[in-house]
Amino acid sequence: MFILVPLNKNLTMKKLAFIALMASATFVACSEDETVSVNQNQDIQGTWKLTSFNMNSSFDINGDNNASSSLIAETGCYNNSTIVFDGNTTAIFNMEELEIDMQMVVGSENEMEFTFDCGSAIPFPTTYAATENSVTLMSDEDPEPLVLTRSGNTLTVVIPEATQIPVEEENGSVTYDFVGATLVWTKQ
Repeated sequence: MFILVPLNKNLTMKKLAFIALMASATFVACSEDETVSVNQNQDIQGTWKLTSFNMNSSFDINGDNNASSSLIAETGCYNNSTIVFDGNTTAIFNMEELEIDMQMVVGSENEMEFTFDCGSAIPFPTTYAATENSVTLMSDEDPEPLVLTRSGNTLTVVIPEATQIPVEEENGSVTYDFVGATLVWTKQ
């Protein structure tokens, strides 16, 4: 799972670090009744590039006055985010970091100004099992699997509550709402 983590809930400076934390994704091994064909694992072999990272809400992070739900389009980040499958049962998950600073525009009640920085890809070794319709990434460190839906040359995961974003209420207080995300990797 990818977690977009708010670092500071201060009203004047809200700092969100959009960090893909594969380690927090939590994984488990396949159940005993699940069989995985070696051919299916070989079919998945190769590099899969992150080609879509869409939030459930739109933001104008890059300041072009055009809000978008695509973090890739808004930031230019995630171009080096990949999953590399070895064709056996090992994969390397590489996910870039994105740190975003949000500030309320002076004199505005709800307009935010963003600055951001793209970080380098962080490799996270995993094991995996592939079926015709899914790929499950697993780690001994975490109890839950990350299940990607497999369709042709794409892998997709939907994260209903990817991060919390700050929302200023009419009374000036700040609450945090969850925002979901959908990520798609395409085989290269």
